Amino acid sequence: MFRYVSKICSGLVYNDFRHLENKEELSYGERLFKEYGIAGIRGVAEAGYPILTHTVMPYLRSHLKKYPTDTEGVLLHALTLLMSEVEDTNLIHRGGISSYYEVQSQAREIFNKSNPLNIHEYLENFDQELINRHLSPGGAADLLSLSIYLAQLEGLL
Repeated sequence: MFRYVSKICSGLVYNDFRHLENKEELSYGERLFKEYGIAGIRGVAEAGYPILTHTVMPYLRSHLKKYPTDTEGVLLHALTLLMSEVEDTNLIHRGGISSYYEVQSQAREIFNKSNPLNIHEYLENFDQELINRHLSPGGAADLLSLSIYLAQLEGLL
């Protein structure tokens, strides 16, 4: 399925960003691409969603079997996995590039130290910190939603 998505989106990043030097005003996504080379969801789609195919879906396949009675914990743990890997332009927009790197590092640490059974303990303080800083990992959340949909299609949920 994602091979088709990649084919459909072929050239998306190039076509959307090729004339940035000629534009007087840039969107936030255009500025991120120009300053940091971050293509955001355009790049993820054009690449065929590798974070889902190579990372999150294999994680869900194994962990939903390993923890059959704690679906919520598995999904929250998967969210921290996504937060540690995804170039989340929503998070960058809200807090800047340094906050993005900090949140990504914290999420990676939480993912590595926790498991689906104890993830709630780790996320309580982290969630409140993000709320206090007005940071939202919306890109990771969107990809988690897509992961849940794919897991349902596969009969995992």
